[in-house]
Amino acid sequence: MIDVPSGFEVITRGALTLVQRLDMHGQLLRCGINEPELLCRQQAGAAHAGRGPVLSVGHWPGSTESIVVRKYRRGGLLRFLIADLFYGRRRSLDELAVTLAAARAGIPVADALAAACLRVWGPLYRHYFVTRELRGCCDLPAWFQTGAAEQDVASLARSAADLVRRMHDSGLYHADLNLKNILVSRDDARRLFIIDWDKSTHARGPLGHEARERNVLRLCRSAAKLRLRGVPVPARFADMFLEHYWQDPADADACRRALQRVLRRRSFFWRFGG
Repeated sequence: MIDVPSGFEVITRGALTLVQRLDMHGQLLRCGINEPELLCRQQAGAAHAGRGPVLSVGHWPGSTESIVVRKYRRGGLLRFLIADLFYGRRRSLDELAVTLAAARAGIPVADALAAACLRVWGPLYRHYFVTRELRGCCDLPAWFQTGAAEQDVASLARSAADLVRRMHDSGLYHADLNLKNILVSRDDARRLFIIDWDKSTHARGPLGHEARERNVLRLCRSAAKLRLRGVPVPARFADMFLEHYWQDPADADACRRALQRVLRRRSFFWRFGG
């Protein structure tokens, strides 16, 4: 039994289960999301973000907006065996629920339009997630590559810290919090969005200190990892982020020390693509 979010509908066609926005029934179907695997095959040159391809599949009739389809793929060693197969139907549906919860909490996210799962064999499924494209935005690594001024980096670090704190205060834990999953608008407003809520969770109350620190360290590790690989992430970004996020200097210092311990263990492997 599928728990259908308010304002969504379930469409079952053969091996496909599609949960989509009720008010966009016709537009989404005309874009072809009832055949998500075919869309992915047609977009062979699609850009990648995270572990799976992200496909901008164009406008729907009467609109200048585009939808984005993300196909789920495994990381680690399993990607060589069952790269795009997952047990059960929950993966994309769980992400839909958390994304909608984040939006209700006032966290800027890509507008979730649909989640789909395609039965391949027995309990094994392929999963897809559909959002409205955030036009005029780029991820933080791409933004840093534009050569941002120091004051702009400081302002962005504070804004990112405020956003992540609001996310944690709302009980949201992002399972893959890294710089590529934070988008910034290219206009003067520099609005921030958090994307890709796969495997994330939503608790009833604010996150505890340990969960906050673990999530924040993941974000700061991603900054260090990208810098080692040649992406011009300012060295001060993580420091400024931690200082503003924790507000209590003792908490910020403790998190910095924990970050340094992690970096000493991992930096050697990161240099060689680990």
